Amino acid sequence: MARIFAWACTLLLDLYALCARLVRGVLSSALCAFVVWVDGRRRRREETAEAVDERQRACLMRLLRSLEETARGRELGLGAIHSVEDFCARVPLTTYAEYEGYVERVAEAGEANVLSPDPVIYFATSSGTTGKRKMLPVTRALLASLRPPTTAAFAHALSSGAMRFGSRGLLLSIGRSLARTPRPPAGIPYGPLSQLVTDSRLSALLGPLFKSLFSCAPTAVVDDADDFEAAMMANVYVGACDHHLPFISTAYAPAWLHAMHVVRSNLAAIADAMEAGSCELIPLLREKLPPPLRTRLDRYVASTFTSRERTRRAAFLRALLPSVHESAHALAPRLWPHMAFVSTAVSGPLEVYEEEVRMYAGALPLRAAVYVASEGGIAAQAGDDPSEYELFVEHLFFEFIPEQEVTAAHPPTLLAGEVRQGERYELVLSNAAGFLRYRIGDVVEIRRRRPNGMLSLVMCHRTGVGLDALGEKTSERHLLDAIGRVSERWGVAVAEFTSFVRSDLSPMRYHVFVELWEGAGKDSPAEGAGEAKNGRAQSKEGSDDVAREEVRTDEGSVVMLTQAQRDLLDVELCAANEHYASYRESGKLSPLLCDQVPRGTMERYTAMLVEGGAAGGQVKVPHLLKNAQHQKFFCSSAL
Repeated sequence: MARIFAWACTLLLDLYALCARLVRGVLSSALCAFVVWVDGRRRRREETAEAVDERQRACLMRLLRSLEETARGRELGLGAIHSVEDFCARVPLTTYAEYEGYVERVAEAGEANVLSPDPVIYFATSSGTTGKRKMLPVTRALLASLRPPTTAAFAHALSSGAMRFGSRGLLLSIGRSLARTPRPPAGIPYGPLSQLVTDSRLSALLGPLFKSLFSCAPTAVVDDADDFEAAMMANVYVGACDHHLPFISTAYAPAWLHAMHVVRSNLAAIADAMEAGSCELIPLLREKLPPPLRTRLDRYVASTFTSRERTRRAAFLRALLPSVHESAHALAPRLWPHMAFVSTAVSGPLEVYEEEVRMYAGALPLRAAVYVASEGGIAAQAGDDPSEYELFVEHLFFEFIPEQEVTAAHPPTLLAGEVRQGERYELVLSNAAGFLRYRIGDVVEIRRRRPNGMLSLVMCHRTGVGLDALGEKTSERHLLDAIGRVSERWGVAVAEFTSFVRSDLSPMRYHVFVELWEGAGKDSPAEGAGEAKNGRAQSKEGSDDVAREEVRTDEGSVVMLTQAQRDLLDVELCAANEHYASYRESGKLSPLLCDQVPRGTMERYTAMLVEGGAAGGQVKVPHLLKNAQHQKFFCSSAL
């Protein structure tokens, strides 16, 4: 009798899954067609639109009229500004420092009409070049700027016929729901912008509807999961159950790579779990996902995929196990034969991950990348080149600082119609949230200009950003400050260092390689190196009293740092970059690995670069390693 009851329950769940897929297929097909139609209409309208400078002028006037009665708008006299020239003359270029006091009035006291007449619904957290957390106000009007580039990017991907009837991609959802985010005294939630955009409870209907039609991610589970790795594993587990998965999408390439590492290292357990219908067979979920969420996840999988589908899928994955363990090349299309594209950003600071992304993606195209910042939606992938973006000018007013003028005290700015193809500029924008002539720190290159002046651009780099796994934006300045402080605590100078993000580890972490100065000891430049740095320099007696040992290498004897000393670098980096510290505290990033390399390693590395064709007089050790072979070189050189 029990067996019959279990069989009947399974049959009902399978029927529910099939019916839900049918309804979802009809709705998603209609929605996909609508998205493509809307973007096609926009493109046809732009072909006959007025010149880009006129459109930007109209955008600026709309922004000024909406902001003129705010507290800051009255201070700046925005009501008296009626031209672009007046705006640039009367409103100075700004950084976050100019807005801190206004943000505090909104976040702490709940004051209205400070920067924007619209209520602030969220604070998008980011990190400044000094490591101090920034809280950027988000309003409904600012969110409207995100829709056009997002729609355009997905319309381009969908126009290729990527979505089969009833199929859904995997939009990696790894942030807790807004209902569980921290809130300042005024009660406005804050966190990463991606958390707001992907939150399944953002609206009563449209949020869950969009997620359920386009993504198979178990948002009801990951929204309530406190552990980052458990949330990632839940996403990957459900995605692995879908044999017809058309794409995997996430904003940051390291997160996409991490998903690939997770599925590869847990493939056998995933196959066992999907066949048995129990996620407890996956050790990570059994250990880190609370029982109620595990039950919720099992129910979601059972109601989404029939038992027969899961059995066949498990057999398919087990057959792949030997080849998957042998090689990760083209892993995504091997695991998901119907996958049509990969969606993640690999431009600018993230280009260091493109080679590895393409290794996992095989011949799959990279599509649907969106250039979005906490300050608004800037651009969307313009074609098949994942590094080239089309600028959207309807909601944000843009200015451009020539790259050679970025460090000037009062740099000049150019308008969209004045920039030159092939030149690089720092982006400056004004948005509906009240940030005017705001330097966002992104340097772009103008790739091409259409007949009506519309721009295609390439994201080159952020001013000073070095490592960025999940949005913590650790800059070269952060690394230099941390290395400087820790070398004082070690009592020995660091001659050179380099680093990269270890997305193959779980959780992800930084890997830093240091080469100590040859004269470790009293003749080392560490002695007195910081005398001018606010009195922070320590004498030999003032350094951390941790024993060191000396080892012999081919280059002679080397003073070795102990593990306790190496761990100090993570402590100092947390102090240098508050945003990195918050990711460390939440468990989303593990403590960095600090490995010491023998003397002469950096010299051998630069010689290798010269042999590869680099100009001998211009070679220097990059503090961020971009090449996978170079990363292996340092890993193999570590003592």
